Amino acid sequence: MSTTDEEPDERKGLDALWESALAYGRAPLSAELLQFVRRMPAIAPYNAALIGVQRPGSRFVLTARAWRKRFGRRVAPGANPLVILKPFGPVQFVYDVADVEGEPLPDEIISPFASRGPVTEDGFARFTRALPSAGIAYAESQRGPASAGVLARLGTPRWRRVGDRETELAYEMVVNRDLDVNAKFATVAHELGHLYCGHLGAFAPPVTVDRRGIRSRPKVVIKDRSRLGHAAMEYEAESVSWLVCGRVGVDTPSAEYLGGLPQDGSASKVSLEAILGAVHRVESLGGGAEKLGAMIRVDIPALFTARATAVR
Repeated sequence: MSTTDEEPDERKGLDALWESALAYGRAPLSAELLQFVRRMPAIAPYNAALIGVQRPGSRFVLTARAWRKRFGRRVAPGANPLVILKPFGPVQFVYDVADVEGEPLPDEIISPFASRGPVTEDGFARFTRALPSAGIAYAESQRGPASAGVLARLGTPRWRRVGDRETELAYEMVVNRDLDVNAKFATVAHELGHLYCGHLGAFAPPVTVDRRGIRSRPKVVIKDRSRLGHAAMEYEAESVSWLVCGRVGVDTPSAEYLGGLPQDGSASKVSLEAILGAVHRVESLGGGAEKLGAMIRVDIPALFTARATAVR
């Protein structure tokens, strides 16, 4: 897990919670937890991880009220709730599909991955058009078979109009144009993983200037982790790519890469919080996992329907 200069009892966030769970033998191995988060695209990555720690066999969760309102099902007597983070609040209680009874469930709850398909060229183009809103210029070039892509901080930022604002582009991403579109999407997710895990230094949303000439300079939201070892960086970035791709139904070969933590002594610095936070930020570029899946895919998976939208 990630380390800081603070004393252990002063650390906050999911990493401290995760390490505490590991200390008492209550959490699965990291690879298992990542697999669980990947299987839960209808819920935000942080909350999926919390559910994975509490009950790894869960399939689909909602509040008692949502189960009753959306699917006509009631919480079974004696069912134990699961605790997740509540938007703009502390926590809320949710129940897995195994904890409710009543009306038959739709197929997307029983088989959430019944439909998968490749990324389309148009869908990928729509996704890359969202990158400037994060301060990233996107381009493709001939890079050779050994190089999929790279993301770097620009020495001299560029400016581009995004919506009604001029936006500063502080980074440039270049992807190998010879890759198929699925591989391009996985590569973009990997490079964004580096950025949003702090591997390129501290990150803040881009500076913008509105029509009145008023400049907005957001605060840093991701700390500098550029001193993390190379193996740990690659593990985190590839974890982000594997999770994002899996949560929107895109096949990626990263599963073999994620078979184990880095063996160079940097495993203790791999941050679960950084990985999940990066997944959330990548998905947010498409409006969340459900909307991103519908944006980039040939078909709209059964999971991405109005009825199947779960708690965030």
